[in-house]
Amino acid sequence: MTRRWVAVCVVALLALGVAQVRAQDAKKEEKKDAKAKEVKVDGTYKWSFTRQNGETMESTLKLKREGEKLTGAVTGRQGNETAISDGKIGKDGTIAFTVTREFNGNSFTQKYEGKLEGDTIKGKISGEREGQAYSRDWEAKRVVEAAKVAGTWRFERVNDYGDTMTATLKLKQDGNKVTGTTQWANNEPVEIEEGKVEGNKLTFTVTRENNGQKWTAKYNAEVTEEAIKGTVVASNDQGDERSFPMEYKRVKE
Repeated sequence: MTRRWVAVCVVALLALGVAQVRAQDAKKEEKKDAKAKEVKVDGTYKWSFTRQNGETMESTLKLKREGEKLTGAVTGRQGNETAISDGKIGKDGTIAFTVTREFNGNSFTQKYEGKLEGDTIKGKISGEREGQAYSRDWEAKRVVEAAKVAGTWRFERVNDYGDTMTATLKLKQDGNKVTGTTQWANNEPVEIEEGKVEGNKLTFTVTRENNGQKWTAKYNAEVTEEAIKGTVVASNDQGDERSFPMEYKRVKE
């Protein structure tokens, strides 16, 4: 094999290696772009902070994503809504935008920077007041809309004797608070207690008397448009405990 041929082979191998590296880099960038698009930023976020006079203030941020650009508005302590500017979101979930307000003829600008992980943005708010720069921690939580659970639901269960029993759940909802009744077969309806819904998570407690014993059943479920599905854990004062799955179906009214 001549030296020229060896040189040609070396150059070809180097070119092939470079091409492979570039292809791998391109795939990595594609994965980053795909991951960036998966970052769900749209929604409403809330946070609070304590002023120097001890007063606690709450702020609300509404965000909407358009590619790598963010639009939205911040509502301050006076209830005034101010549009954000220069909003952007990075491939790793980093967020940045500015808010400029007018007060007594003066303009004040705050810079917001943070990183979105799940439903939480953590970062810093910085600006300048009376010629002095300042910075404070910022942690905003996404407001998760409560699932709609009001209505009538039914669930069938086979008991220890092989009999099929039907339970009816009638719920009312006021924001996150849930009230209502549950009824097994032809028994009297029983009021639910401590009912609440957070996002799509529904929990409540039911207390019943059975053969002179007091049973407390704790319901823990996830809610979809058509079903309430989860588990029931019932226990009495003697330490007896039973657990079984349940799935209520919405009754069309």
